[in-house]
Amino acid sequence: PWDCECSDILYLKNWIVQHASIVNLQGHGGVDNVKCSGTKS
Repeated sequence: PWDCECSDILYLKNWIVQHASIVNLQGHGGVDNVKCSGTKS
């Protein structure tokens, strides 16, 4: 479930799909739990 107002959500979604194993290893819960809360830089 995507809960996001970001204009880059499709880019973000594609990036996460491509890097799903990395995201999962970092303990962020995987693609299903990704929510956009602004830039984290």
